[in-house]
Amino acid sequence: MKKIIIVILATVMISSLIAQSRTNQFPRNHKPIGVIGMKHNMDHPGPQGFGQPSERMEMMMTWKLTEELELTPEQADKFFPRMKVHRDNMKKIDTEIREAVKDLQDKVKDDEEISDKEFNTVFEKVSSLEKQKIDEKTRFMNELKGILENTQRVKLTMFKDRFAKDMQEQIRAKRKAMAK
Repeated sequence: MKKIIIVILATVMISSLIAQSRTNQFPRNHKPIGVIGMKHNMDHPGPQGFGQPSERMEMMMTWKLTEELELTPEQADKFFPRMKVHRDNMKKIDTEIREAVKDLQDKVKDDEEISDKEFNTVFEKVSSLEKQKIDEKTRFMNELKGILENTQRVKLTMFKDRFAKDMQEQIRAKRKAMAK
C-alpha cells in the first residue's frame, strides 16, 4: 500500500508541475471546484511550488482518497486520470459561472440598476451551467462503473464533505495554536 501511495503522490506532483503554467490565469481569490464539488482555496497566485498550500492539499487529498477508497494499484491507475479530467471540467464550468455573473456583481457593488433582461439572461446562463455541472458529475460517476466498486463510489461521494470538514478543523487548530 505504501508503494501505491508513493506512486500516486509522485504522479500528482509531476502533473502539478506540468500544470503550473495554468495557475497564473486565475484571479487571486479563485476557488476551483474539485472532486464532486470540493472547493480548494488558492490564496497564493502564480506557480505553486512544492510545499505550497494547494500542492499540499492536492497531495493530502490524493493520499486520503487512496486510503479511504482502498484503491488497488490498477484502480488508482484508472481512477486518478479520470478524476483529473473531471476536476478540470468542473473548474471550467465554475470559471464560466464566475464570468457570467461578474458584470451583475459589479453593478450591484456600484449601486447600478439591473434590468429584467440582464438578470434573466444571466440567470438562464448560470442555470444552464449548473445543469452542466450535474451532467458532469453524472458522467464522472458513470465512467467509474467497472473501475470502482459501488461501495467505493458511495465513499467517494461522501469523501468531499468529510475531507472539507477535516481541513477546516486542521486550519482552526493551527490558527488557535498560532494565536497562543
